[in-house]
Amino acid sequence: MIYGHRQLSCFFVKVLDVTEDGFTFKEKFYTWNDIKVIDVTRGSFVLSALVFPGGTPRVKVKLADGKVININGRALERVDKKPKINKFSGESDAFLELISLLEKNTSPDIQFGIKMWNE
Repeated sequence: MIYGHRQLSCFFVKVLDVTEDGFTFKEKFYTWNDIKVIDVTRGSFVLSALVFPGGTPRVKVKLADGKVININGRALERVDKKPKINKFSGESDAFLELISLLEKNTSPDIQFGIKMWNE
């Protein structure tokens, strides 16, 4: 599955290419074991509607090689699926799907944090 963002509402820019064995980020393949920390920030539609950056749902994935992947949960979409945004949380269906994949495929030993925007 390929996840990415739309630029200017028409150009799709790939962020992650996810497979059973891991994912590709910036042309480099990582296994699920390469993930060391996952921080998920749940958004608030009211705050993101007011263009307050803390209200935007996002996930930060820290990798073993020191790289960090920051993903905007409102803008993320899957290449083969029309995006749907939850009106209350501001999260796209692709974002929720990606969080689920991360929870399912990563080791229970890694640090996995979920917090609200104001924590």
